[in-house]
Amino acid sequence: MKTKLLFCLLLSAIFSKAQYVTIPDSNFRNALKSYDPSIFIGDKVVSQLAENISSVYVDDSRIESLEGIQYFKNLTSLSCEGNLLTVLPELPSRLTSLYCGRNQLTALPELPSSLTLLYCFDNALTSLPQLPLNLIQLNCYYNYLTGFYPFLGLPSLPNSLQEFTCYGNKLTSLPDLPSSLLYLSCGGNQLTTLPELPSSLTSLDCASNYLYILPELPSGLTYLECSSNQLSILPVLPNGLKRLYCSSNKLSVLPVLPNGLSALICTANQLTSLDVLPTSLTHLGCGNNKIISLPSLPSGLTSLWCNHNLLTSLPVLPFGLGDLVCSNNQLTSLPVLPSKLTKLSCDINSSLTCLPFLPSTLRFLYVDNTKITCIPNKPSSLSTTLSLCSPTTNKNNCEAFPIISGLVFNDINKNGIKETNEFPKKGIKITLQPSGQFTFTNNAGYYEIAVDTLQTYTISAEVPAYFSVASQMATTTFTREKITRDFALKATKNFKDLSATLTPLTSFVRPGFSFPLLFEVENRGTTTEYGTAYVDFPSDYILDSTSINSVNGNFNFTDLHSGESIKMMVYGRLATTATLGDTLKIRGIVNIYDYGSDSLYSNNISEVKMLIRGSFDPNDKQGPETVTPKQVQNGEFIEYTIRFQNTGTDTAFTVVVADTLTSNLLPETLEMISTSHNCKTTVKGNQVYFEFLNILLPDSNTNEARSHGYVRFKVKPKNTLKLGQSILNTASIYFDYNKPVVTNTVNTKIDEPLLTGIQTVSISNNGLAYPNPVENGRLFVSNARGLKYKLINTQGQLMMNGTIDETGLDVSKLNSGMYMLEIKANENSKVEKIVIR
Repeated sequence: MKTKLLFCLLLSAIFSKAQYVTIPDSNFRNALKSYDPSIFIGDKVVSQLAENISSVYVDDSRIESLEGIQYFKNLTSLSCEGNLLTVLPELPSRLTSLYCGRNQLTALPELPSSLTLLYCFDNALTSLPQLPLNLIQLNCYYNYLTGFYPFLGLPSLPNSLQEFTCYGNKLTSLPDLPSSLLYLSCGGNQLTTLPELPSSLTSLDCASNYLYILPELPSGLTYLECSSNQLSILPVLPNGLKRLYCSSNKLSVLPVLPNGLSALICTANQLTSLDVLPTSLTHLGCGNNKIISLPSLPSGLTSLWCNHNLLTSLPVLPFGLGDLVCSNNQLTSLPVLPSKLTKLSCDINSSLTCLPFLPSTLRFLYVDNTKITCIPNKPSSLSTTLSLCSPTTNKNNCEAFPIISGLVFNDINKNGIKETNEFPKKGIKITLQPSGQFTFTNNAGYYEIAVDTLQTYTISAEVPAYFSVASQMATTTFTREKITRDFALKATKNFKDLSATLTPLTSFVRPGFSFPLLFEVENRGTTTEYGTAYVDFPSDYILDSTSINSVNGNFNFTDLHSGESIKMMVYGRLATTATLGDTLKIRGIVNIYDYGSDSLYSNNISEVKMLIRGSFDPNDKQGPETVTPKQVQNGEFIEYTIRFQNTGTDTAFTVVVADTLTSNLLPETLEMISTSHNCKTTVKGNQVYFEFLNILLPDSNTNEARSHGYVRFKVKPKNTLKLGQSILNTASIYFDYNKPVVTNTVNTKIDEPLLTGIQTVSISNNGLAYPNPVENGRLFVSNARGLKYKLINTQGQLMMNGTIDETGLDVSKLNSGMYMLEIKANENSKVEKIVIR
C-alpha cells in the first residue's frame, strides 16, 4: 500500500513540473499516438516522457512537418519515409540512423555528428550537407545530385563509409572512394569514368552510365553489374567473382570466367560464342547476341536465357533447369526437357515443328510464330490453347507422349532377342489397360501407343494360335516419356498356314481405265514354306505389269519364313469392250493344291468382285450391303475397305484415315486385314486412326497407278441387333492434314439375303465355282458355305450331293466331262456348268 502511494506521488511530481508540447501536424501527431500513446496526455506530448523514446517510425502517414521532433532529445533512430516532407527540422543530437526517403526534400539540415546511417533516396535533393565522419551507410539514389563538392552535390566521403548508393542521379564523376568501402552502387548516372576502386570493395553496380572502360577490379569483388554502358572489353575478373552482369554493351569477347561464378548475364552485346562455362554457374543470360552455338552447360544451371541469337540447336539441358527462354533463334528441334522446368519460351523459331515431352512442372509455354500445332502431352499445371497431338491435328508427325512401343517377332532361336533372320509379325493386337487403347503391329512388326498420363499400365499382346510368349502381359509404370516392350513369339507346334489377300485399289472398275490391285501372300504358320501363287484374271482384264517378277501374274517362292510376306502390285486395265453393269471377278491364289495340308485352307484363295461402271469417287468406303441376324448372333465380322487416291497436284507425305465407329459396332473386336502401305493404327474408344506416315503417295497426274492406297479391317457388330436395323459408317481421309475428304456412308442392313456364307451375295448369272475347268480334283464354291448342292452329269444322273463347306468338293473320282452344279438357297436356286478334266 505504501509502495503504490509512493509511485503515485512520484508521477504527480513529474506531471506537476511537466512541459506539454503541441505537435502542429495532425498526421504526425496521430502517427506518434499510434506508435507510442503513453507519451500523450490528450493531444499534448509530455516532453519528459518523449525524452525516454529512442526510436520513432512514422512512415507513409502523409506528414508535411516533423515540428516537435526536437523534444525527442535522446532519439537515435528516425524513420519518416514515404511522406510529404519538403524540409526537416533540427535533428536530435544523438541520432545515429535517419530514414527519410520517398519525400519531397530539396535539402537536408545539418546532420548530427553521431549519424552512422543516412537513407535519403527518392527526393529532390541537388546537394548533400557535410557528412558525419562516422557515417557507415549512405543511400541517396533517385535525386538530382550533379557534383561532388560540398553542398553542390556530393561532399567528400568519410573514411568510415562502407556502403554508398547514389544510383539514378546526374553525377558525371565521383569523389575519391574511402578505403573502407565494401558496397558501391553508382548506376543510372552520367559517369564516363570511375575513380580508383578500394581494395576492400566486394560489390560494384555501375550500370546505365557512359563508361568505356572499367578500372582494375579489386581481388575481393564478388558482384559486378556493369550493364548498359559502352564497354568493348572487360578487365581481368577476380577469381572470387560470383555474379557478373554485363548486358547491353559492345562486348565481342569475354575474359576468362572465374570458376566460382554463379550468374552470368551478358545479353545485348556482340558475342559470337561463349567459352567454357564455370561449373558453379546457376544463371546464364546471353540473349541478343550473335551466338551460333552454346558450350556444354553446367549441371547446376537453373536459368537459361539465350533468346535473339543465331542458334540452330541447344546442348543437353541440365537436370535442374527451371527457366528456358530460347525464342527468336533458328532452332529446328529442342533437346529433352528437364523434369523441373516451369517456363519454356521458344517462340519465333520459324522452323521449329515439334515439342519434346513436356515435364509435369511446366506452367508457362510460349510457341508463337513457330510451326508447332499441337502439344505431345498435357502437364496438369499448364494452361494452353494448343490441343494434344492426334492423328488428325499432328501435321508435323510429332511424337505424342508418353509412348510405349516395341516389336513383335518370331523368335526362332528362342533367346528373346530379334536376330536378322527372325521376321516380324504384323497385325498382332496390342492392348493397354486401364485406358483400353489398342493398336496393331505394322508390316515391320512395330507398334506404338501414346497415353495421356504418367502412371501404371498393363500391356498385353494377343498371341496367335500355336505361338507362345514368355510374358503375354506386362505391368509397367511410366516415370519417363518412353518405354520399350518387345514380345518374342515362340512356335509351340508345326502349323502350316499360307494366306492370300487380293485387294483392289479402286472401288469400281471402268472400261478402258487402269485397275491396280495388291496381291499379298503371307506365311501365318510356324513353318518355312514354298510354293506357287498367282492372280487368276478374267478375259477382259489386260495385264500391263507386276512389281515383282512373274509370268502373267504367276510366281514361285521358296523359304517363306514364319511372319514373312510377299507383296505384288498388279498394274492393268479393263478392256474397252467390258459391259457396264457386269461384275468383274478376280482371284488371288496361293498353293491351290494344299487343301489337305494347309491348316486353314479357306484363306488360300481371295476373290474380288467389282461392279463395272462409269465414273466414281476414288476416295470411298466399302462394306457389305446386308448381314443376316444369324451372322450377327454368331459374332461374325463385318469387313470394311477404305480406299484413297491422291488426285492433287503434288506428292502426299502423310495420309490419315479417321473412322468413328458407330455405336452398333464393337471397337474392341477390330482386327486388321491389310494395308497398301506401312500403317500405324490407333484405337481409342470408338475412334480409329490409320496413319500412313511418310507415305510419299504420288499424285494421279504424275503416276496414276501408284497414287492409290487402302486399308482393310474387320469388326464385329453388337449381337443384340435385330432384323431391319442398320449399321452406318463413314470415314474421313486427311491428305497432309488438309480439310478432310469424307467418304460415302456404308449402310449395312440386318436382313435375310438369298445366299449366305463367308460373305453375303445374291444369286445372279455370275459364276460361283472355281477353278473351272477343274484340273486338280477339287472344286470350290464362293460364298456358299452351309448351302445344299447337287452335281448332275449330262445324262441327268445325280453324281454328288450334300452341304458346301470351306474345304470344297472332292471330284477326283468323277470322269472327265461336263456336269451341272445346282446350289439352293431357300426357294431360289442357281445352276452352273462345270468342266472336269
